[in-house]
Amino acid sequence: MSQSEEGMPSSPLDRPVLSLIDAASIFIFAAVGKASHSADGSLDFAAVLLTALPFLLSWFVVSPLVGCYKPGATADIKSSVVEVGKGW
Repeated sequence: MSQSEEGMPSSPLDRPVLSLIDAASIFIFAAVGKASHSADGSLDFAAVLLTALPFLLSWFVVSPLVGCYKPGATADIKSSVVEVGKGW
């Protein structure tokens, strides 16, 4: 699956820094959501992980298929927004 030709999907493993940023962003999203729905605003790491897991799995399955990790996806801001939009 990790081919870098235009139009072919690239794996998140081909872009490890970008993949880590994506995973951290999704995890922070889940943590903020869990904290905002908690009675005292506290965070339970296991609960955040369980909340983030479906989002992480779906992102890392769908995003390579729609081209979010291909080399041209981060060429400039416009192409980044367009390619990430396809993933969401």
